[in-house]
Amino acid sequence: MKNIILATTYLIAATFIILISGCEETNPAVVPIISTSAISGITSSTASSGGSISSDGGATITARGVCYSVTNQTPTTADNKTTDGTGTGNFISNLTNLTANSIYYVRAYTTNSVGTSYGSVMNFTTSPPDIYVAGYEINASGNSVAKYWKNGKAVSLTDGTKRTIALSIFINDEDVYVAGYENEHATYWKNGTIVSLTNGIVESVAYSVVANGADVFVAGYENNPNGDPVARYWKNGVTTYLLNEPGKATAISVNGADIYIAGSGNDGYFSVAKYWKNGTVINLTDGLNPAYATSIFVDGQDVYIAGYEINNNTGINVV
Repeated sequence: MKNIILATTYLIAATFIILISGCEETNPAVVPIISTSAISGITSSTASSGGSISSDGGATITARGVCYSVTNQTPTTADNKTTDGTGTGNFISNLTNLTANSIYYVRAYTTNSVGTSYGSVMNFTTSPPDIYVAGYEINASGNSVAKYWKNGKAVSLTDGTKRTIALSIFINDEDVYVAGYENEHATYWKNGTIVSLTNGIVESVAYSVVANGADVFVAGYENNPNGDPVARYWKNGVTTYLLNEPGKATAISVNGADIYIAGSGNDGYFSVAKYWKNGTVINLTDGLNPAYATSIFVDGQDVYIAGYEINNNTGINVV
């Protein structure tokens, strides 16, 4: 009888344990919890934000970043977004290629297997674009001093003891390139440091400069032994001649692997407006009137060139 009672007791206890175990529940996963970090480092084209994920919601974080938009005041991952790793904690997001002087709406996001959640929306305005101008100013000694102006503030490129002229300017990321000449010798400046392009024996001028990655392209001319200007360009200081006859290269543009140069050359009696693509010359005028190409811009497959032609009947420049 005692054994029967004992067995019954064990059976009741086991049933009770089973019942207790069957009542235990596992909390289902939910979307994560995230907050948006303050906006900082605002320029005309960049800014920084980020977020802080305080809970993964019970499931692994598979994506995180910020989404941003000019038109959508509650941006989602369907708009522009950054991707900044996985997991909980703090992260930094860098926004690039922004439009100057524009209002952007930003919020952090994070995703787990349940879905995507967002932090609060913040907004900021990118800075106005920086304006650079190249030129020169005559000092008290009568020397021209090469300068550029950034947003109206002058930066002198020389000490004023030599005659220097700045003719064009190009910005590549944070680097400032200026083309011109010093004492009639072709030069360019990179962030204020002068780079001579010739040996200085004969007259030469650098009219235009472009930087493409680590490569620096400069268009201009150098006089031949007869004293005539000969069109050329320099790539990283190495000269390429464009003409055998007198002429000048006055503007340069680089589009991918293609090099475009505008200028002029004397095919006969008068100067002919021209441009070159990878060294192949294309005449723009027929040579009946003096003509000069002074600027060039490339947009995809389209090549735009500005300049002027002199009307021989009136002597008036025709743009």
